[in-house]
Amino acid sequence: MNVTGYVLAGGKSSRFGSDKARAILDGVPLIVRVAVTVAEKCRPVIAVADVVGKYDDLGLLTIADRRPGLGPLTGLETALAHRLAQHGPGWLLLVSCDLAAVKAEWIDTILRQLPPDERNPASAAVAFRSAFWQPFPAAFHTDLLPLITAMLDEENASFQRLLSDGRSKAFALPLPSDWPETPQVNTPEDLKRLAIESQDITAGDDAV
Repeated sequence: MNVTGYVLAGGKSSRFGSDKARAILDGVPLIVRVAVTVAEKCRPVIAVADVVGKYDDLGLLTIADRRPGLGPLTGLETALAHRLAQHGPGWLLLVSCDLAAVKAEWIDTILRQLPPDERNPASAAVAFRSAFWQPFPAAFHTDLLPLITAMLDEENASFQRLLSDGRSKAFALPLPSDWPETPQVNTPEDLKRLAIESQDITAGDDAV
């Protein structure tokens, strides 16, 4: 099964104060860290940003959001349309550029649940869920494109609404046991906390 990977990086980073996709953690830009993890399981990996080519200098092919500034669901619409045009009907894995804690094992859990019939899937989305749906990382089928476009045209769209809509036939997975309290980097303080945690893990590994 050919699952393509897309990294959303079209947000305004208003709480971060600068382009958080380029923020450095352990010497690597956040968007690159995320893309490398996704690339272990999905190929190709493509970034979706507000302008085309924005992260090409980081080695990431970057396409432009079809409706920049209108929220992350437009990034999914863009990714699904790109997947359909370039690779035909099928699945993509979606993750946000600030999901610095994403693990390959989480992606494996999602991919194992994808329906075997890629052309006529029993589910059109697979995502983790606790009290609320977690849209990143998650898998989405191109069959969802008309529904998402209609929701966006009506200006009443969100990932929670999409995944809760019976037409998406979303399959809910329990959160991984190692799911962090704050999985995404929203502020400089979040980045500092992750940097400290990363140093602690490295120090622990060195002591073994």
